[in-house]
Amino acid sequence: MVGVINNFGGFYHTEFYVHELRMNGADIQAPHLNESEYLTRITGKTVFLGFIHMKYLEKATVEKLLSERRVNGPFLGLADFVARVEIGLEQLLILIRMTCFRFTGKTKQELLWEAHFLKNKRKAVVSTNELFRSATTEISFGRKPPEVPDLDETDIRQDILDQIDILEFPLDSPFHLVKDQSVRGIKAREMTQYLGKQVMILGYLVTVKYTRTVKGDVMNFGTFLDRDGDWIDTVHFPPVVKKYPFKGRAIYRIEGKVVEEFGFYSIEVDKLERMAYWNAAD
Repeated sequence: MVGVINNFGGFYHTEFYVHELRMNGADIQAPHLNESEYLTRITGKTVFLGFIHMKYLEKATVEKLLSERRVNGPFLGLADFVARVEIGLEQLLILIRMTCFRFTGKTKQELLWEAHFLKNKRKAVVSTNELFRSATTEISFGRKPPEVPDLDETDIRQDILDQIDILEFPLDSPFHLVKDQSVRGIKAREMTQYLGKQVMILGYLVTVKYTRTVKGDVMNFGTFLDRDGDWIDTVHFPPVVKKYPFKGRAIYRIEGKVVEEFGFYSIEVDKLERMAYWNAAD
C-alpha cells in the first residue's frame, strides 16, 4: 500500500489508500521534520508521510533539509532548524502548519509566532564552537528567547483545513468540519438493520461513477465514507441526479431507502445535500 502511495498509483486518490492503511491498524503520521523522507516510509506499524505530499513545499527546500539532517543529525527545534537550513519564511510556515515541528511540544500558534520573530526580528546566533553543542539543547535566539504572548489553543478544525490546503486531503476526520454537529444519522454498519426502510446518513464523498440508462438519462453510483470510516454505496436515479446533483468533494447528507442485492447493501437516494463547513470567520 505504501508503494501505491509513493507511485501515486491506483484508481482512488492518495487519501483513500492512507485511509485503508489506518483502517488496517497503521499509525498515520503527518510529515515529520526528523522522521520523514522525501517519499512516504513505514517503520513497524507507523507510516510517516513523505514531504513529496506537501504541495507548496519546494523540492529544493526538502533536499536542503534532508541533506543537513543526514550530515549533522536531527534538528533540536525551530531556532536550530532556521540556523542550519537556509529557508524563507513562506516555506518555514508551510512546515509549521503541517505540524512538522510537533516534536518540540510547542503549539502551532507558538511556532508560527516564533518563526516570524526569528525571520523578521532577529537572526539566531550560531557560536563558532557549534560542533560541540549539546545534543539535547537548542541553540539560543541571541541574547534571550522571545516571550511568547498568550495565544488561543489549537482548533482541530483549523488543523484539518491546513491539511486539506497543503496535502489536498485531511488526516483527521473531515466530519469535524461539519458546521451543524447535531446532524448524525445512522452508521454504515447499521444498514442491515434498516433494509427496505428510509434512512439518513452523513457520507464523505470518495468517488462518483456516471452512467446512462437505456433511455440515455444520466444516473450516478456514489461511494462515501461514514464517520467511522466504513464504506457507503449509493444509487442515484435520473430524477434525483437532476434535482440533487453532486457539488464536489465534501460531506453530504444522504436520505433514501436501504436496498440489498446478493448480500450487498446500498442506498437508493431520494435527497442529497452538501453539508455546510465551519470556517474561522463564523
